[in-house]
Amino acid sequence: MNVARAAFRLLGDSLDPERVTSLLSVTPTSAVRKDQVLTYTTDEGRERLHPPAPTGSWDLVSEPPTSEPLERHLEQLMAVLEPRASVIHELRASGLRAEIACVVMAARGRIQLPPEMLERMGRLGVVLVVEFFGGTS
Repeated sequence: MNVARAAFRLLGDSLDPERVTSLLSVTPTSAVRKDQVLTYTTDEGRERLHPPAPTGSWDLVSEPPTSEPLERHLEQLMAVLEPRASVIHELRASGLRAEIACVVMAARGRIQLPPEMLERMGRLGVVLVVEFFGGTS
């Protein structure tokens, strides 16, 4: 079974998560300032600290089930992002990097994106990053 997930990410040392959230009017899946230390709870119930964030990040992860094709994840993100194109351009102009990061887990295969999807991402000025990991057959 193939597994896919996509996330829109803004990255930069000067990133202010509250400002980005306010400008985009979207609640992120996760957001952190540079050097911010976050805590997490292990499966055993112990609290641990993440290392300080190397840069600021604001992430919006796609909502479809991971079993859906990558294109479905991208469509969902684009439906949220395209109406906010001017804000994304403003944030990029302020020095933040914008990307759509995708993860695909599959024993084998390939992905194929239509030119229209690539054009839509290009109009937003986002970089497309796709990571592949071997899955099970």
